[in-house]
Amino acid sequence: MNGKYRTKDELASELFITIDKLFFETMKNREQLIFNDDISKIEEIKRLDLQIAICIQKRARYTKGGFNFIPEEMWDWKPYYPINKKLLPKISRNSDVHS
Repeated sequence: MNGKYRTKDELASELFITIDKLFFETMKNREQLIFNDDISKIEEIKRLDLQIAICIQKRARYTKGGFNFIPEEMWDWKPYYPINKKLLPKISRNSDVHS
């Protein structure tokens, strides 16, 4: 791991890999649903957004430096549809949704 994205303890580095993989796969699936503009998939997009939010929260929890040192893609993420702010990571709570 490069110094900027170090884990709090070295045993968590496998966890980083798993969280990042899940985050990027979920983002890809979400973008495909959004791109297809299928209104019947609103609940699926919301489910994926919640999964992304959990990935961001977990990544910050295990990153030395917390939310200050998560990848830029996680900082840039916003839910596509409104979600209860209590379920969002603190970096997304003050952000607007896409729609």
